[in-house]
Amino acid sequence: MKILSKNELKTFLYSFRPLRKVGYWLGMFRNPLFKMVEIETISACNRNCVYCPVSVNPRPAKMMDEALYKKIIGDLGDIRFTGTLFFCFYSEPLLDKRLFGFLKQARTQLPGATLEVYTNGDLLDFEKFKRLVESGADCIKVSRHDRIPAEPFTRMVEAVKGSQYAKNIVIFERDEEQELSNRGGAVYVKHPGKLNYCNFKRLTIDVEGNVILCCMDYYSQHRFGNASTERLIDIWNKKDYLDIRRRYWSGLWPYEICRICSGDAPSPASPAEVVGPGREGGR
Repeated sequence: MKILSKNELKTFLYSFRPLRKVGYWLGMFRNPLFKMVEIETISACNRNCVYCPVSVNPRPAKMMDEALYKKIIGDLGDIRFTGTLFFCFYSEPLLDKRLFGFLKQARTQLPGATLEVYTNGDLLDFEKFKRLVESGADCIKVSRHDRIPAEPFTRMVEAVKGSQYAKNIVIFERDEEQELSNRGGAVYVKHPGKLNYCNFKRLTIDVEGNVILCCMDYYSQHRFGNASTERLIDIWNKKDYLDIRRRYWSGLWPYEICRICSGDAPSPASPAEVVGPGREGGR
């Protein structure tokens, strides 16, 4: 008999609508701090994958202001953030040449945090990989989009496998025929899953500093504040934002994007390609 995880159990319980209201009222007694922060330092991507909203409607290419990034890291330092900081959204972070410096700054001010970089690997070679780790990255998560990887990609993987940095990489296989999440309705999938429960514990910050609904809010439709003018902890504790999270936790979907979302699909990985340890929060 399979033992359900905490999230699977809640998903099952909240498939019964009356229990959602009960979950909401129980949520009135809790307001845990976010455990993950997703930050977008650049909004450009060099790929056009069919399972990503970039293939449907690419956003304007922008770069986060350095002063804004510095403030965000400072805000996290003020609360002694020890969760996971993701460098990603719907973009390729390695297109931002400042990434190495950004990692160093985050590592200095957030010594207890886990720093992760998500990349498609097209711009990654062994020297860049090494530099990312030495700049402070704990894990580089690479999505392998090509069924037959290009020679530079294969060379990079083999070099990492044979080095002291093997523990710092996780490789996920992607396939054009693979159905992942519908990204809150931004991407069409033939068989969208039914979402009953959302484990909302991630703060998502877009390239302009907007704290948005979640990592599925590709168009930044729902904003709760801006990190350039407000402290992150103050945004997190806003009454309307707190109420939305309580509804999330209880499967009470407040927005259309929530009602049509198929959730965050698991990141499939080939056992032969997973070099380093897996971590929560795979995209």
